[in-house]
Amino acid sequence: MPHPKQIHNSKQKGRPRINTALTSVPEVCTRFASAIEEALKNCPDNSIEERWSHIRDAIYNLAMAIFGTKEKKNPGWFEAGIT
Repeated sequence: MPHPKQIHNSKQKGRPRINTALTSVPEVCTRFASAIEEALKNCPDNSIEERWSHIRDAIYNLAMAIFGTKEKKNPGWFEAGIT
């Protein structure tokens, strides 16, 4: 019995993009800065890798929570073709 062909994905799906358009709003930026200061108070001191992963994840998660996700400018080709 022949094996079915394996479908390869050459590129993994990345994380959602952060809406950087809101960085021009001063109130949102100050809220983000205070949230970062609060989140980095509990930074672990065990190893450099744990510290870096905590900083990286805290920055990304807070930015997504405060700034939100970036919206696509163009509709998908499939949805555009339907209309």
